[in-house]
Amino acid sequence: MGWSIHQKLSKHDKLLRKFVTVKYAKLTFASVAVFIAVLLLLNILLPRVHRLRRGWPYYSSKEPSRAFVLPLRFIVVFWAVALPYFLFAETRQDYLALVKRLGSVSVSMLPIVHFLALRPSPLPRMFYLQLLPLHKWLSRIFILTVIAHAILYFAIYVHLGKVRKLLITSNLCGLIACTLFIAIILTSLKPIRRRFYNLFYSVHYFTAWVSLPLIYYHARITHVYVIIAACLLAAQACYRAFTSRHIKLPVQYISPSMFFISIPREQLPRTLQKYYSPGSHVRVSNPLYHFSTWLQSSHPYTIASLPQDPQLTLVIRKTTYPIKLRRFYALTGPYSSLPVPFFEDATRGLVKRVLFVAGGTGIAFVAPIMRHLRSLGVPVRLLWAIRDANDAKVLETLGLTDCALKEKQIEIYVTGDQTARPSAKWYMPSGAEGDESLNIDVDDDCCGGGEFKPLLSKYSYHKTYTDSPDFSTIMFNSRPVLNLRIKSWLHGVPIDTNTCCCLDQLMEMGTDLDPAGRWILASGAETLVGETEKWASSNKFSFYKDEFSM
Repeated sequence: MGWSIHQKLSKHDKLLRKFVTVKYAKLTFASVAVFIAVLLLLNILLPRVHRLRRGWPYYSSKEPSRAFVLPLRFIVVFWAVALPYFLFAETRQDYLALVKRLGSVSVSMLPIVHFLALRPSPLPRMFYLQLLPLHKWLSRIFILTVIAHAILYFAIYVHLGKVRKLLITSNLCGLIACTLFIAIILTSLKPIRRRFYNLFYSVHYFTAWVSLPLIYYHARITHVYVIIAACLLAAQACYRAFTSRHIKLPVQYISPSMFFISIPREQLPRTLQKYYSPGSHVRVSNPLYHFSTWLQSSHPYTIASLPQDPQLTLVIRKTTYPIKLRRFYALTGPYSSLPVPFFEDATRGLVKRVLFVAGGTGIAFVAPIMRHLRSLGVPVRLLWAIRDANDAKVLETLGLTDCALKEKQIEIYVTGDQTARPSAKWYMPSGAEGDESLNIDVDDDCCGGGEFKPLLSKYSYHKTYTDSPDFSTIMFNSRPVLNLRIKSWLHGVPIDTNTCCCLDQLMEMGTDLDPAGRWILASGAETLVGETEKWASSNKFSFYKDEFSM
């Protein structure tokens, strides 16, 4: 007997179908919750799990940790197996049972979808940026299941000649909710999301709230999941309201496209007056008492200062969201950006060396972590790509002057056209003019980059005052390069600038090269971060990224 529409069922069979539908919705919800609990456990254990060349893996907190990467392949395989089971098990080849199952199973995932988007994440030792990829994947599965539910129900009504049933209020609510979810899918497409991010966010947030009463009225068996989702959304809104503070942001210009903001500690929200991990970020938005603010995305800015500094410093690129003087903004945070084991290792002396790769305002992410590691005696090095040589002036504000000029731990690569003096007119960077155009090269030539490149001509760098630091001596007219010279430094191999014997010395060390405890942290445009990640992976260095793109 094949698939069919079982219309004439006894009261007992209808109750059984409802029971089974609710049962698999509960199983889906429980399975997703357990799955996230497993990911949490892996996030805690895997960074400390090591493996001998011959032998079983073992756990040790006395050895350098590794970066935890969310296993997206495992997630996809899990859902490829689990979702068909939740949808088709015990349907008895009944189309109506399958369609109802599609609806209940999809809505049972809704609370978890909202839970994964909470800022900050309530899960211990995890931050919301880690969970965003999982939130995206689960959202896609949820919406596609909802669309399948709507299409099949429509097909059944057409087949039975009952299309008028779509005009019933409960069904209309379901159709409106489905339409809103389709709008999320369309605005989530990368070209649209990148170009019209505010539209994407408005549709996303509006649908998150409006869909809940629509689904609640559409199907009774989903009430518990809708209530849980509503509570999560309300909790997120309350947290944002109670932890935000409305303040004015004093702007100080560095170059035509970059400026920084310093906020006295006593003016900050209470949550920012306590300790937070270096490299954390805040979110800035229009005042929360404007209703439109809740339909607009807040803007993340990395804190460029340390928690013990008397002022909180932000380094900002001029964009389509201008920071205006004499205007109030809502500031909330902090939100962690680096895994906890990294800072634990640094305190215990298990972080051997750290290479930073940054583009433009990515220096805000690098500066506090670099200062923190230097205070612990960890060798650090920075490759910084900028378009305007005058952006380098921010190093003095960020407390990195000695690090750059005396200890030569910073190399600045100017990739823009420096032949003309900067215009006094402020401009809006876009496309190639912004940080997105700052890239990096990967080369096997150990002599490329750094001290082997020609210095930047001094007429393109303009000192603000006669006694201000001169950073032109560490500037180079090229892109930064990841090569054997950098690999040698990470492994602690001496570099001979005359004979360039990095390769020979690396080959002599052979299998003695241990990448454990050697990190690469990257912040900047998608291309710069992506190329750096590939190079780190090929050389088995621990890697973490703080990426601009969404």
